[in-house]
Amino acid sequence: MRRNSAIINAIKDGYTQAEVSRYLGLSRSAVSKIVKSVYLMPVYGQVCLTQRVLTVR
Repeated sequence: MRRNSAIINAIKDGYTQAEVSRYLGLSRSAVSKIVKSVYLMPVYGQVCLTQRVLTVR
């Protein structure tokens, strides 16, 4: 979980997923999946997507 937090913090700090993946030695796909798992978590009947809240029907 520390790795996932580091990835999210790096993305918030402005690093691209490609930069993060190169630095950590992960595939871009792995980084993308980690980012999506955080930003697509259900929040009380809504989906949080990159600081926008979209209603789920």
